[in-house]
Amino acid sequence: MLLASCRWKKGYNPDLSFTSERISCQTKKRVLEPIPHSQHRPIIVDITAAVVPQRVPLRRRFNFCKADWEKFAIDLDEALSDLDPVPANYDQFVRTVQEISRKHIPRGCRENYIPGLSAESALMYKEYIKPYEEDPFSEETLSAGELLMAAISEERRKSWQDLIEGVDMTHNSKRAWSTIKKISNDPRKSTPHSNVTADQVAHQLLLNGKSAHKKRHKRNPWPQVDTESTWYFDNLELQTAIDSLKNGKAAGLDDIPRVIAILKPGKDPNEAKSYIPISLLCHLFKLFERLILNRLGPVTEQHLIPEQAGFRPGRSCTGQVLNLTQHIEDGFEKNEPTGVVFVDLTAAYDTVNHRILLDKLYTMTKDSHLTKLIQMLLENRRFYVELNGKRSRWRKQKNGLPQGSVLAPVLFNVYTNDQPVYPGTRSFIYADDLGIAAQNSHIDKIETTLSSALNNLTDYYNNNHLKANPAKTQVSLFHLRNYNAGKKLSLK
Repeated sequence: MLLASCRWKKGYNPDLSFTSERISCQTKKRVLEPIPHSQHRPIIVDITAAVVPQRVPLRRRFNFCKADWEKFAIDLDEALSDLDPVPANYDQFVRTVQEISRKHIPRGCRENYIPGLSAESALMYKEYIKPYEEDPFSEETLSAGELLMAAISEERRKSWQDLIEGVDMTHNSKRAWSTIKKISNDPRKSTPHSNVTADQVAHQLLLNGKSAHKKRHKRNPWPQVDTESTWYFDNLELQTAIDSLKNGKAAGLDDIPRVIAILKPGKDPNEAKSYIPISLLCHLFKLFERLILNRLGPVTEQHLIPEQAGFRPGRSCTGQVLNLTQHIEDGFEKNEPTGVVFVDLTAAYDTVNHRILLDKLYTMTKDSHLTKLIQMLLENRRFYVELNGKRSRWRKQKNGLPQGSVLAPVLFNVYTNDQPVYPGTRSFIYADDLGIAAQNSHIDKIETTLSSALNNLTDYYNNNHLKANPAKTQVSLFHLRNYNAGKKLSLK
């Protein structure tokens, strides 16, 4: 057998190594540097045990499963009984919790770790190591290794099944997302170096919210009308809001929102506009927002257009994809092509004008007190950006909705609830993502309809301080006509 060399234009006899199927998973091949004054490169085949422990760095971790929670609670209550709940005592509170945790929550680290190793399989591992050290190729060793691998594989399967069944995305999704990231992330990819500073990202956020209109929107008067939305919160509402919050969070001393800048996938890390701003708000503020949302949500739900599926009960993004797919297939049955424009907005949440939003909110709710409460939460928000461990100086934002806020998605739905649906088209909306579809037996009529719809939508965006992103807006044509296979829509 000859292997052709593209570089030397010759055929070579490769050096081959063979292993039996039973030990193929235990072998590793290495190719060393060429032998001096020769073209030959030694090939080393290493035979390892069926199970090799992983080396883990020495870092002690808390073992919450073996903690004595009863004594922990008693000692913690006793230690905190004389500590006043004021900001000045926050550091002392943290130190007290840490000291008591060390007493009643054991800590440790396994430097040699085998995933899926149970008490039963640990005994099998000890019984396997003895014959392996004497003769790794004996029948006894190979059989013991196969039984050990089967036992560990079964334990791993049960562990994975228990993890999936115990996932709670509502209250504690941290463990689920960490598992998903471990599976999906490529460990070989490193974080790209960035020359962008936190101040540059903060400045970009202010530019996103800066309106191109010099004339300020004139706010309409809000007549004083009281509704059930402004009644005092009762204990049941408070408990419901607390139950909806996620675990693993701490309120802390947080008077100013912290914005974390996350690089968008595939974007240039050296451009400030390539980062997504995520606001990390005070946990108590999130609780207050949740109380407002539980009253505001049912009111706004009655008025939202049916085309909007974002952050609504019983609606989802996958549902909108299914609706669009079904609409396209219906066109196939009628022999009518379907043209779709997927519109993308630039910094949609950051460009929301507060005056326009509050007018629309009052028009929908007819509640002046609730509208003024939302106004108080939005106006003159101060924030700083954290990027690569460094903070920007404090900034004041006059427009926009904080991404990470509980109320932001509902308020954005209110803000865009009056967007036009052009005659002869269907709109499929999920939050700030929009798809406009038109069907006709003549493709030129589809182009005319979609062009008119986009012009109408452009006027709406200009009046509401929203910015479309032409570079990301895509146009697609769906049909079953072979003679129009290369046809592309031309919109004006």
